[in-house]
Amino acid sequence: MFGGDAFRNIIGELAVGEMFSDVQQEGLMDNEGTTKLKNKEQIEKMKRLQQERIDKLADTLIHKLNMYTDTKGEQDDIKKFQESIKHEAEKLKNESYGIELLHSIGGVYTLKARHHLGIKGGGMPSIFVGFKQKKHIVKELWTTVKVAMDVQQTAELISKAEQSGMNDSEKLKLEEEIATKTYKALWQTSKFEVEATLRSVCDKVLQDKGVDSKIRTKRAIALKWIGFIYKNTEAEKSALDIQMKAQ
Repeated sequence: MFGGDAFRNIIGELAVGEMFSDVQQEGLMDNEGTTKLKNKEQIEKMKRLQQERIDKLADTLIHKLNMYTDTKGEQDDIKKFQESIKHEAEKLKNESYGIELLHSIGGVYTLKARHHLGIKGGGMPSIFVGFKQKKHIVKELWTTVKVAMDVQQTAELISKAEQSGMNDSEKLKLEEEIATKTYKALWQTSKFEVEATLRSVCDKVLQDKGVDSKIRTKRAIALKWIGFIYKNTEAEKSALDIQMKAQ
């Protein structure tokens, strides 16, 4: 629904989709229609799958960053890496919600890279970047809750209207409204989940003690470039035209 297979190596399998799949396959509703509570085993399964997802995405991201970190870091190396990411963004933007996902992913990459680099990377001190990141998380959480509440309120409105005797035209209009709001809520929930997952992926990549600090710094620099390109990709313009002057 959001991103398709093209984004799978970047965001993995959405947990929202996994939950709906579990509902269909295992049937979380009993014969009386009462929702069964997820037991400890199911919760542990979800945690394990999420950790496996993070580990796999981190390995994939490291492999992508290696296109730069494995080089001497000369101008030709930088240009080759950036052009490769621009070509990737040019393809990804045409997927379902491609632009929205690129901007969302780019935002996470940029903040995480700047937080790691701090003043050394020519940016703000890490503590200020951390505050900005937390502010963004709170804002996205509130938006996610708000759209979910909006769907619930519309559903309750339909229920009350049906009880008072609603004609088919009014019912169809409300059903279309709740369908639109439900889709919006699914997108916002998926976006929130994707960003939370990618923050963990970035932490794993940038805090990897298996490599020395110089490599971690080069990873952060490359991650910042990817974030910049993703965030500045637009539907009506070619990603290949993005200028990297700000970097």
